[in-house]
Amino acid sequence: MLRLLTDAPRWLLLLNLIYAPWAFGCTRPWTINVLNALLGAAVALWIVDYAVRRARPRVQPVCAGCVVLLALQGWWMCGNAHWLYDPEYFRIVPVEAWWKAGPGAIDQAVSFSMMVRVSALLGVICLVNDLSRHAQWRRRLWWTITGAGTSVVLFGLVQRGVGAPLVPFEVVRAGHLYFATYFYHGNAGAFINLVLPLVVGLAAVVSRKDGRVHIVLVPCAVICAAGAFTNASRAAALVTLLLLAALAVWQCRVWRRELRAMPRKAAAIYLALALVVLPVLLAAVLPVARWARLPGQMNAENPRWISTQVLLRMLPDAGAWGLGPGTFAVAFPSYTKELGTSIRGIWRFAHEDYLQTLIEWGWAGAGIWAVLFFGGLMRCFYFCRRMRSGGRALLFASGLSLVGVALHALVDFPLQIASLQLYTAVYLGLGWGSAAWVEEDGRRAGRGKDPGSVRRDA
Repeated sequence: MLRLLTDAPRWLLLLNLIYAPWAFGCTRPWTINVLNALLGAAVALWIVDYAVRRARPRVQPVCAGCVVLLALQGWWMCGNAHWLYDPEYFRIVPVEAWWKAGPGAIDQAVSFSMMVRVSALLGVICLVNDLSRHAQWRRRLWWTITGAGTSVVLFGLVQRGVGAPLVPFEVVRAGHLYFATYFYHGNAGAFINLVLPLVVGLAAVVSRKDGRVHIVLVPCAVICAAGAFTNASRAAALVTLLLLAALAVWQCRVWRRELRAMPRKAAAIYLALALVVLPVLLAAVLPVARWARLPGQMNAENPRWISTQVLLRMLPDAGAWGLGPGTFAVAFPSYTKELGTSIRGIWRFAHEDYLQTLIEWGWAGAGIWAVLFFGGLMRCFYFCRRMRSGGRALLFASGLSLVGVALHALVDFPLQIASLQLYTAVYLGLGWGSAAWVEEDGRRAGRGKDPGSVRRDA
């Protein structure tokens, strides 16, 4: 019974990794609510399991401290909110605050809704931090992400091949920017870049262990790479190129002995083929027409450039504590009234995640988020160098995925989409928990067991 209670939140987490990208990428309110409920249930079961066993969850102290501080700030901003947005009359009305002179959100309802999601995601980071101590569950996470990611990308490729709408079972107004289950091609590209390093890493580890090309994993890697360039997002395609280059360098370092043993004539032939084939493939798959329009879009009238100037004007008002989690869309119109038609439509996100975080969470909250995100990222690369098992590839791939989403966040909003937030939270949990992997790896090596077995350590 106790084992069932222990494993239940872990299996529920794997289910969420499959559900999140397939449920429209969790970009619709009802899909986000379902995800919040499932993640909340997983985290609650995890806490109950430790309470029943009268044990303390094994979470890295700095990570736990960041999680607690962010939860306290976010929920304080909700509880001490000064305003509430009335969507019927398009106005903000005052509400009773605990401390009128203290910091509080400008929209109580929006911040409350966002904090439900943020709390669940922070709990996921802690859950994965603890779960990652077990090699078997790391392997299950790896395979689940590979399967879920490949299936979504394959669906997108089939769509583009047959010219199908976003989803055949629902009538939606998706325009021409959809890919797979995502309405916006930028979100789809960010999702592909989150899963591509793990798919390629798993294919490389298993193929190297078995000494032959894996019949399933190598096609999965090819599908994800093809989806990255078939998708029309320029920023995502550029990030994909950087990730693939980093993966190629990593593979050369892993296989350096095999490469040194290769005859010079064979190595020269492979190098010549790569130099000829790679440019041809890039020209064939990259959206050349979209790149050709880029110079004409780089001007002072570009809405992205105008919005960035508005965001910088919002920062002083955000102050140390911000305007409240999730309140950007409520506050932004107040700063764009004098711009007229320069910025049209409803801006739900800032298209620059770092500035949006500063506006919503302030300097204090954004600083804690930076420690949590970049701390987990750096630990991925730091501890992967100290490992000798297949888990090294998982750590390197997780760190590379975080680098990809961090770069994409400079020009878009991947860290505002629930499904992408979930995958990012999982990788952060792996990074923060990676110190325990090194200890486990050392113990196995000391017992004389083969540390390279992907079946035990990947």
